[in-house]
Amino acid sequence: MWLPIFKINFTVVCVLFYHAKSLTIVFLYPLLPIQQSTKGMRSSKFCLDPAGDTPSSCRLFDAIVSHCVPVVVSDQIELPFEDEIDYSQFSIFFSFKEALQPGYMVDQLRKFPKQKWTEMWKQLKNISHHYEFQYPPKREDAVSMLWRQVKHKLPEVSLSVHRSRRLKIPDWWQRK
Repeated sequence: MWLPIFKINFTVVCVLFYHAKSLTIVFLYPLLPIQQSTKGMRSSKFCLDPAGDTPSSCRLFDAIVSHCVPVVVSDQIELPFEDEIDYSQFSIFFSFKEALQPGYMVDQLRKFPKQKWTEMWKQLKNISHHYEFQYPPKREDAVSMLWRQVKHKLPEVSLSVHRSRRLKIPDWWQRK
């Protein structure tokens, strides 16, 4: 399962880079030293965040703390803290199909209303502290948000484990 996802994402990244490289308002997160990447994101209106092949990508966190509107490319993605934070207030989403259409994303970003972008940017400034790691940890920073996520997921995991011990047909309640 890992290989096809990687191939799809690699194709999307290549197509996006080809079409977006001439668009100066989008930061593509190339392999640069951290200072140059940070400067690039802070001076861009949009930061491209194609779904990665691992859940540990820092692109989204980096874009948010840089106050750069994330452009998320994914058909299905579980976003951090999504049960508490509404990403539609500060992010733009495209499916893989849309992203692979030549020029579609670039055209949509060029036409994006300045007032809507300004609202998203202000929202990024309001929520960015949730994505910053502090030492020692501070209230409502990324560490406390992560622990809350774990706390919310534990009952579901426990329920699944208990059911799997007694059921002969696993996950019957989730099948359609």
